[in-house]
Amino acid sequence: MAEDELMQLLQVDLNAIELDAKNLDPKKCSARQYVETFIFPTLLPGLNDLFQAAKDNLVFEKRRTKFNACDFLTEYLYNNNPTPKDREKQGLWDIPFVKEINGRNPRPPIPLSLIWTEAEAALVIQSHWKGYLVRKEPEVQELRQYQKEMKESSYHIMFKVEEFWKQHKIEDLDEAEEVIEDTLIKTDFL
Repeated sequence: MAEDELMQLLQVDLNAIELDAKNLDPKKCSARQYVETFIFPTLLPGLNDLFQAAKDNLVFEKRRTKFNACDFLTEYLYNNNPTPKDREKQGLWDIPFVKEINGRNPRPPIPLSLIWTEAEAALVIQSHWKGYLVRKEPEVQELRQYQKEMKESSYHIMFKVEEFWKQHKIEDLDEAEEVIEDTLIKTDFL
């Protein structure tokens, strides 16, 4: 069934349904009357908005998207439920029962490939490709090798300095101050 056909099926005369709701007892009516009178006035506009949101999120064009129809419908039905009159509109993750369920069973994060737009994804791919091209140049490889060797040698120097100070412990604090002062005078820091 095509998208336009689905949209036409969801176009229902909601005014006629609202008139029936005033005259109908929900506990004594048939299941069909109950669904048509009390459920469809909220559900059908929600489904209409769901299809529009799916269209906006390119669900009908792409195989995978970040759009989750169940999440959208949950938020819509919670915020548009006619029974509680004083309820404020809330985002999906602020709805109390969603918080509770998410606390017990947290969802894995959405992959970045679904979150990013095509332009953002293209930018990331291009930057990684350009980085690869630069890193494979001989001069850059030589520089990276030099930096790696310097890092390793400075790592060993740190241990050599620690060993030196362990072997040459200064017993007297006054003696240590004199050594530091002599060193600073020799290097013209004072």
